[in-house]
Amino acid sequence: MKKLLVLILVLAACAPARTDCGLEWRRPMSVDMPGAGTVYVKWTAPAAVNGLSQKTVSIWIKHDDLTDDGTLFDLFGSGTNETFYLYFVAGSAQKIELAVSTSATAGTWRTTNNVVTDTGLWYMVTVTYNNGSLSNDPIFYINGASVAITETSTPTGTIDTGTSSDFYIGDPGATFNPNGRVADLRVYNTILSAADILALYNAGAFSPSYDTNLVFHAPLTNAKNLGGADFNGYTLTSSTTLVDRINCAVGTPSGSPLGSSSNP
Repeated sequence: MKKLLVLILVLAACAPARTDCGLEWRRPMSVDMPGAGTVYVKWTAPAAVNGLSQKTVSIWIKHDDLTDDGTLFDLFGSGTNETFYLYFVAGSAQKIELAVSTSATAGTWRTTNNVVTDTGLWYMVTVTYNNGSLSNDPIFYINGASVAITETSTPTGTIDTGTSSDFYIGDPGATFNPNGRVADLRVYNTILSAADILALYNAGAFSPSYDTNLVFHAPLTNAKNLGGADFNGYTLTSSTTLVDRINCAVGTPSGSPLGSSSNP
């Protein structure tokens, strides 16, 4: 019996790291954004996140500085059409805001109270939204708990769900880039319940669990082609891509964001 136990332990230790789309999970990594310049990671028109009538989007953030507004994720269409745009409002506000584009007046909502108030701490920011009706409001969660929101612009017209929009972390327009680290970006094609979101938070970042209805997951772990490089402080380029493990969509860094070993 002891020999069998030893054999099982040896086999488990020698087993390869889990991989999805060639992405290893063994080396967690976040992406360090500088807060200035044209710095982002772009996934070109991923079909899985376009055209969703219901969605839950979640990302982990840790700010180095609270004075820079920062785009957390952006489903960006043609021209300046930001289909689904979530960002951090800096300065005295320290709130999270969502903008949803329409054929007329865009809808915007932000947290009523300051919710991201500390540097050096990780926050899981989650938003659910059902665009089946203009009267629907999103629900915001911080660290698994729902928070109060205020509608700052009432949407009119027809809501734009995106058809061939690109997906970004950071701002391709060089206006609003987060100053800090981001990790574990997820998109679900349904409205997760409050219990589900709390469970997701308690599971922690990079968890391969909670895959039901998950259509996009860029854990931002161990960018491809890093090889044996020390990824902490390593400059991410177009050759060190960040991969959506669900559909293998390739995210290309631009503007030299850095890899970071600081993780939730």
